[in-house]
Amino acid sequence: MTTRAITELVTLGWDMERIGAIPMSVWAELGRVADPRVMAAMAKHIHETGMRRKAAIDMVRRSRLGNREPNHLQLIVALRKTLEQFKRRYPTTTREDMENAFAVAVHNPAFA
Repeated sequence: MTTRAITELVTLGWDMERIGAIPMSVWAELGRVADPRVMAAMAKHIHETGMRRKAAIDMVRRSRLGNREPNHLQLIVALRKTLEQFKRRYPTTTREDMENAFAVAVHNPAFA
C-alpha cells in the first residue's frame, strides 16, 4: 500500500486495524486509483461489506479502467481452465459430456 493511501485513510479516521483488514493485493490495486477520495470510498466499501479479495480487485479495476470491449481470447482461456478443473475433479468426464453441457449452458434460456 502506498504512503499516500495510508495518510489519506488516517486523515479520514481509519485506524491501522481497519487498514490491516484489507488484503495487501487489494491495496496494491487501490493504490493505482488517482483520486484519493475515490480510493478511500472504495476501501470503505470493501471493508464494510467484507468483500472478498478477488471481487474487490475486480471492482477497483473496473472502476479504474472502465468498461472495455470483451477479449474473446480471455473467454477461451477462462472456459478452458474451468473445463480442465472439472476434468481433474471428475476424470471420467468425456469430451462429449463437456460439449453437451456447454451447448445446454449456451442455448438454454434458463442459464442465460
